Amino acid sequence: MGPSSRRGGSEGILSFTDMELPLENQVGEIGHALKNALRGIDTARLFLAAGCVGVAQSCLDSCIKYAKERVQFGKPIGGHHYQDAITATILGGTAQMHQLTIGQQLLEIAAFK
Repeated sequence: MGPSSRRGGSEGILSFTDMELPLENQVGEIGHALKNALRGIDTARLFLAAGCVGVAQSCLDSCIKYAKERVQFGKPIGGHHYQDAITATILGGTAQMHQLTIGQQLLEIAAFK
């Protein structure tokens, strides 16, 4: 696999030929390997989504801070309607991402029961 633009994680391919695994080292039930692997991928996707929500929230926080500090035409740019609209758009997108991630977490919890 090629390099990822995401830091903090890497991907790779593992290959095992004629490997014997002791029963005490078995993860999951025999015959359910694909199901277990896909469940792991779903969990990884959830962690990636949560990381994206964190990045979006950090961007929103920086945007709000800058809008309060930066002065243009005698008042902070946060007081201009256009800047308020931009900040509201970022806030709306971040809130949607957060809600979708929470919804996915609830689905994951329900799937394990």
